[in-house]
Amino acid sequence: MSDIIPQNLTQIEQAQNKKRCNKCKKFKLLDDFYDATTPKGKKIKLYSCKTCDNERKRLRRLELKKDQVKRREHLKYTYNLELEDYDRMFAEQGGVCAICKHPETTRNQYGIRSLSVDHDHRTGKVRALLCSKCNTDLGGFERNFSAFTAYLKCYE
Repeated sequence: MSDIIPQNLTQIEQAQNKKRCNKCKKFKLLDDFYDATTPKGKKIKLYSCKTCDNERKRLRRLELKKDQVKRREHLKYTYNLELEDYDRMFAEQGGVCAICKHPETTRNQYGIRSLSVDHDHRTGKVRALLCSKCNTDLGGFERNFSAFTAYLKCYE
């Protein structure tokens, strides 16, 4: 017999021009999967079908919109600052900390954190955007300002 007997599911799928979606677990035509390229340059089909992948992307966009709404509400409630004002300050500072002139490097579950809003805790007045390290250090100096200024006098 000249027929090739498939040794595994992948060979069966390829022989039938089908693939099983890892998300919905249905067998679908290869055209129902997005093309991708591995880091080594090999052409493959994604593991989830276009329908499932589009749904994943849609849900992610909704999640990002919720995050942006939360951020907007946080800035407004906490600092009386609009997101557009934050973005303007960020652009004016060149995307770096107002004190050390370096970009933020601290990470959270979403990636690199946004610059912190530096504000006067007594008046609520927004001063600038700071990296996490400078914001934390400045907060410590403000809480014990007299000790900090006494320390600086030692170096005059």
